[in-house]
Amino acid sequence: MSSPKLEEIISSGEKESHLTPEMVTLLIYLWPLMPKDIAKKSYIVPKGVPGPSEDVLLRTGSHSTAFSGVDSRASAAFFREDHVEKIRLLLKNTTYCHPRAHSCWFVLLKLLVPGYGEPSLRCTVNVQSLANFWNIMVEKELFNSSSHEKKYLGILLFKELLPCLKYVATICVIVVQEHCINEKFLAEMMQYLPLLLQHSLSV
Repeated sequence: MSSPKLEEIISSGEKESHLTPEMVTLLIYLWPLMPKDIAKKSYIVPKGVPGPSEDVLLRTGSHSTAFSGVDSRASAAFFREDHVEKIRLLLKNTTYCHPRAHSCWFVLLKLLVPGYGEPSLRCTVNVQSLANFWNIMVEKELFNSSSHEKKYLGILLFKELLPCLKYVATICVIVVQEHCINEKFLAEMMQYLPLLLQHSLSV
């Protein structure tokens, strides 16, 4: 990786205009291939942590639903609370893809959930990583927004996470404990969905 421009992009801060959701996705895919001296300059990937195996990010067929030790460390570092907060700021405008979810969210799910995307998948995830993803990305950024599109995206992510868990109660316990989905949200959701449908039909 000897491109000066690519090295500049990898080491850029969050205020740089080229750190779009697409660039976040690209740099996550490049993480397993980054030399250590380049990776440590990156704003997107955790410093000092080797990237996951390429199979984790390029999963297209039948692969193991368990992370290796390297994969687990990479996932835990990426979904550390402070790091998720940084990534949140870069993904807050992905609702331009509404009513679809931007592809970057599925890349994050591959990194979060061992075997994400596999048929009949039933596996558990790192509880702290899941809590950080949910509380910061979904609750703080999506459900806590006045945007109906963001709330809809939060519902889509909740839907994606449910079949990926060995025990559905795992996420439900986290959600209830952290008050991420409460009676107020469930009541208001009935108001959001008609508005989302109306918006989708008008675009």
